[in-house]
Amino acid sequence: MRSLFLKISRALFGWPPQASPPEVKHALVAGFAGKVSNLIETGTFQGDMVEAQRQRYARIVTIEIDHSLCAAAEKRFAAFPHVSVLQGDSGKVLPKAFDLCEGATVFWLDGHYSGGVTGGEDADPPILHELAMIAARRLSGDVILIDDARLFGWRRGYPRISTVRKFVQKHWPNHAFRIKSDVICIAPGESHNR
Repeated sequence: MRSLFLKISRALFGWPPQASPPEVKHALVAGFAGKVSNLIETGTFQGDMVEAQRQRYARIVTIEIDHSLCAAAEKRFAAFPHVSVLQGDSGKVLPKAFDLCEGATVFWLDGHYSGGVTGGEDADPPILHELAMIAARRLSGDVILIDDARLFGWRRGYPRISTVRKFVQKHWPNHAFRIKSDVICIAPGESHNR
């Protein structure tokens, strides 16, 4: 029944969107590299986002909750001093990542359980907690990109899109809020009406 409802909703309203291929997400994150020099990622997984961005950003910090995935990422990026890999729950480790980056930052928030070897199986996605910590920084140049928009309001632990939008309007009144290629994009300099 749920599958049929999703098909009808996509056909009539275009919501929820389908997952985008990695290349589309990499291009979206790369699009901010000329304006912002730092990238913080939650949910390293196999390190593909870091690999795609490592020549674009002056400073990259990635956070992985799973010990094995973290160790693999540390090994993969050991030769790149501008890349730091932190192990732990992003809800606890994110402030340490802030300390490693100076100034405005692009945040790629993808720290949630995705099945298989990914960590955090018993935890709800930390998105609202992550957003609260980022908002407390009070840096107007921060850009927040949240992966898997299609899951918001549909899967356990994911807030509704409207909840995220209200949070953004309160904490980043001069940022645009839009969904592009299954990514919630929160970027400065545009109105919320887009």
